[in-house]
Amino acid sequence: MAAKSQPNIPKAKSLDGVTNDRTASQGQWGRAWEVDWFSLASVIFLLLFAPFIVYYFIMACDQYSCALTGPVVDIVTGHARLSDIWAKTPPITRKAAQLYTLWVTFQ
Repeated sequence: MAAKSQPNIPKAKSLDGVTNDRTASQGQWGRAWEVDWFSLASVIFLLLFAPFIVYYFIMACDQYSCALTGPVVDIVTGHARLSDIWAKTPPITRKAAQLYTLWVTFQ
């Protein structure tokens, strides 16, 4: 079998002036060099609200037998108010606020 000929790959110069046979796109693997606004907003949303999302899942499992739509349906239909659901949760402590702040800081 004959080997397929490879197209000429442009040589990229490194910072020290030595040419490299890899293309510039190969050097960018795994990096998001151009990020759209939706991706950026999604990442920021997850960064800020991940602990609250976890809280929602724990609260739904504790108070609604793991029915994830249960709290939303109850609030929309008027069977429960947000204050009723919040009243059943343990209070936020200083330690919890510190841990949340530390988590966001190091993210």
